[in-house]
Amino acid sequence: MKKLYHDAIFYPRERESLLEMTKIIDKKTKAKALILPHQDLRRCYNLYIEAFSHLVNPKRIIILSPIHSELLIKDEGKFIFEGESGRVETPNGEIEISSLGLDKAEYYAEEEYAPELILQYIASEYKNIETCIAYVSIKNADEAKKLSKLIAKWNDENTVFIISSNLTGKMLKEDMIKE
Repeated sequence: MKKLYHDAIFYPRERESLLEMTKIIDKKTKAKALILPHQDLRRCYNLYIEAFSHLVNPKRIIILSPIHSELLIKDEGKFIFEGESGRVETPNGEIEISSLGLDKAEYYAEEEYAPELILQYIASEYKNIETCIAYVSIKNADEAKKLSKLIAKWNDENTVFIISSNLTGKMLKEDMIKE
């Protein structure tokens, strides 16, 4: 990810407002993975705060983000990508994005805002942690098995996975609000 593409759309650009939404107060039990919905942060920041309160001293965070658009023709036969690595400036400060050694496809970072929501919390509370982002498009069981092998390779006692998921299309509005 070369830069933020969605600031001020799905989260406020104003540093003070964003800091208020990303302040983790209580550290709780240690989680190995978080599954977070992607939607406007102004609507779900309390859920994010609760989830991030379970990240205790991780050394590496790997964000898995879905690709909602169709893959480009040149990417057919592939299912996982990453954007550019390097420093990214967020409203909450700079973060270093590390490479997982995947095929580079910054254009998926331009389309998918979910990692940017998560980066706000990392920049606020976990600035010096190795952070990686993978953009994933799983279409069949074979790709799911390959992803599982990659996750197993990356998994160690110091790594936390954050999975961004679109939960809104799977239930009725009333049920979604309740959940």
